[in-house]
Amino acid sequence: MAGISTAGVTIPRDDDTDGDGEERQRRPSAPLDPGPRYAERAVIGRGGLGEVVALDVQIGRDVAIKRLRDSEPSAAAQARFLREARIQGRLEHPSIPPVYELARDDNGQQYFAMRKLDGVTLAKTLRDPQSPFTRQRLLRAFIDICHAIDLAHSRRIIHRDLKPANILLGERGEVYVLDWGIARELDTPNAFAGPTQGTPGFMAPEQIRGDIDLDERVDIYALGCILFEILTRTPLHPRGKEAHANALRGDFPVVYDQPPELVAACRRATHVERERRFASVRELIAIVQGFLDGDRDLEHRRLLARQHLARATAALAEISDDETRRSIAMREAGQALALDPTLSDAAELIGRIMLEPPATLPPAVEREMVAIDWKSQKTLAHLSSGASLVFLSMIPIFLWLGIRDVPYMTAYIVLSCLMLGLSLAQARIETTKLMTVFAVTMICMFALIARMFTPLLTAPALASTYIATMPFSPLLRGPGRLALLTASSLAAIGGVWGAELIGWLSPTTKWENATLVLRSPLDGMEGFPALTMLAFSMVTLIGLGAVFSAYAMRDIRRARLQLVVQAWHLRQLAPTSVAQSDAGR
Repeated sequence: MAGISTAGVTIPRDDDTDGDGEERQRRPSAPLDPGPRYAERAVIGRGGLGEVVALDVQIGRDVAIKRLRDSEPSAAAQARFLREARIQGRLEHPSIPPVYELARDDNGQQYFAMRKLDGVTLAKTLRDPQSPFTRQRLLRAFIDICHAIDLAHSRRIIHRDLKPANILLGERGEVYVLDWGIARELDTPNAFAGPTQGTPGFMAPEQIRGDIDLDERVDIYALGCILFEILTRTPLHPRGKEAHANALRGDFPVVYDQPPELVAACRRATHVERERRFASVRELIAIVQGFLDGDRDLEHRRLLARQHLARATAALAEISDDETRRSIAMREAGQALALDPTLSDAAELIGRIMLEPPATLPPAVEREMVAIDWKSQKTLAHLSSGASLVFLSMIPIFLWLGIRDVPYMTAYIVLSCLMLGLSLAQARIETTKLMTVFAVTMICMFALIARMFTPLLTAPALASTYIATMPFSPLLRGPGRLALLTASSLAAIGGVWGAELIGWLSPTTKWENATLVLRSPLDGMEGFPALTMLAFSMVTLIGLGAVFSAYAMRDIRRARLQLVVQAWHLRQLAPTSVAQSDAGR
């Protein structure tokens, strides 16, 4: 049997015969072209690394070539570049792009050639509501990612920068883990010395703190963040400054509409204490693969639900801080109900917590109440501006009727203008000082109206209308302040009457021959159409009261509607509702 002669050695081949059994002569391959190996096609990468698509002339395939863009890179940049190439080249896995060559070009710059990748990042896929990738397909891709990271961990390598932007999904089912630039070998001395590196929102707490004893569990944490985002299409931690704070606190939102075993896996993988995370990526793979295989252990979910319920009950009984115990109890009971919708005790516990008011308002609720109060106050300020304009509109009428009493008219004009200015300011500025000054101004106006038109006519109706609107103001947060305002109004009006009774002021009211006689101290009241102005005053005060009442009724109805809707939602948690919904299925 003939063979191929290479350097004097004959290598026999069983297939060196043609169809008739006759030997065929093998011809050697053409020699390789000694010229440049790569021909650049297009630039595809920017930033610290330049990346181009090039044709590998020897093989006849497109490759991606990475090189440092800086012509004189620092030692740290060169070390990172070489580390990425060598680590990525050592990890032979279908989900890790293979490295074909690490060398220098004609200019002495280092480069490495790797597989040219096509596809879309997981980050872009999760942001696209029209993406063709279903949850099942993304979970299968997630398992491929986990297998690639598990291989890296078996070689004592951690990635440290896992995130959706570093995951590429190919058009034909390929999945690639990219950017191994800050990966580290655990057995390397001082592997984690230096500044903290990673991406906020995916960094484990120990990575954020800059600990130097990192291990595989930083990647497990990032995988938990990625899995959460695949399930909910929202990040576990907010992007930006709050990401680190959330991670260090161990924040994890309540999730009701996702598979409970996968949510529990996310919670465990991203636990703030790394000792309580999965010990290896394979444990996380088993849970996700079990879900995809349909192996959803009902009894295990019920056991987890009872454990969450027990923690909720214990929190209510043992924790003294009301805000903390309610927060923990609601979160744990919600998890219990998500794991086992038939667990009636969890539904009842949630209903009881929501219906029983807290001993002290949580700061978040207090802030929301303050915001609501100020919104009501601004509405009240706009209405007060309208009332102040009514007061000012009376000035030309008084002058037209011949009233020329300078002291009283001056005081009336000053107080009316002050009321208007304070009302407009309250609509823009949130401060109780302006409200206090406005209340004092109104009390002075009550006293002035009581003196100008007797204490028994317009002043009491005006004061009662004003006091009726004050419960909607942030100034009156309690019965004590309302009582003080009421007493001040009575003192202003009653003080005028008392001063008249003891002779300090000329009397404006007198009982003569079974007739109540009312007199105004204003000069020029001889031609004053008293009955007409009294009728106008009556209509104005009743109209203002109706406007204020309409706004109050609107707010009260909104609050009642919200309570009714909340009560309806709570009834849906009741065991009978669950049983009916199960029967309907």
